[in-house]
Amino acid sequence: MRNTPFWWILIGFMVLLDIYVFQALKVISVNAAVKTKLTIYIVYWFISVSAIVVLLILPYLHFEHQAKLFRNTLFACIAGLFFAKLIASVFFLVDDLRRGVQWVAGKIFFSNTEGETLQEGEKISRSVFMSWTGMLMGGGLFGSLLYGFNNKYRYQ
Repeated sequence: MRNTPFWWILIGFMVLLDIYVFQALKVISVNAAVKTKLTIYIVYWFISVSAIVVLLILPYLHFEHQAKLFRNTLFACIAGLFFAKLIASVFFLVDDLRRGVQWVAGKIFFSNTEGETLQEGEKISRSVFMSWTGMLMGGGLFGSLLYGFNNKYRYQ
């Protein structure tokens, strides 16, 4: 790796981002069955760890002309996954800031109050809504990247 400190900082940031997105994933899947949650968590961490491992070994792999397209596509998928998680984390950060302000205001102005609770019926909390919104925005970005690989005009 040409600029080793940069890559290690980037990988460290990716790990922190993975942990942050995983926290939102746990919020979203709280009502799922145990086996479903386990499957979601295993698939998430498999993809995340695989992306980091591939990013680590990619500079050491020497591809011929045909396989360079595969290498570029692989790197684009990893970059797309990173930016999708980054976009999703913006929504999670906004929600965390909102909850932080709500908590501080509750401690200063209101005593003996509890945090946010789920209401009766089919309603969801703001935190769950923001988590779903972040996941949809990040997933939409990644999905559009994958769709872009399969160009509808099929240029040759």
